[in-house]
Amino acid sequence: MVPSRHLWLGNVTQKPTDEQVLEVFQTFGKVDSVRVFPVKAYAFVNYAEIASAIKAMSSLEGVAIPALTGWSRGQSAGARGQHPAPFC
Repeated sequence: MVPSRHLWLGNVTQKPTDEQVLEVFQTFGKVDSVRVFPVKAYAFVNYAEIASAIKAMSSLEGVAIPALTGWSRGQSAGARGQHPAPFC
């Protein structure tokens, strides 16, 4: 996989605002833009630097973020009948 400044986020089911997504992902570096597609349940986060995108992806890959997915950290997939959000 070729590193990129752009991250695709899947299973974004809570219809967050761009600002809510930014709040989560700006902790990894300067974010150039965020775009949420609530009807399609995904979003894009575009970082200013590749290193920031790599850091976010390695930290959050496969992690369900409650504000974006509705999943809590301790909740199992069986409890909801779905799979947690496969971010990045």
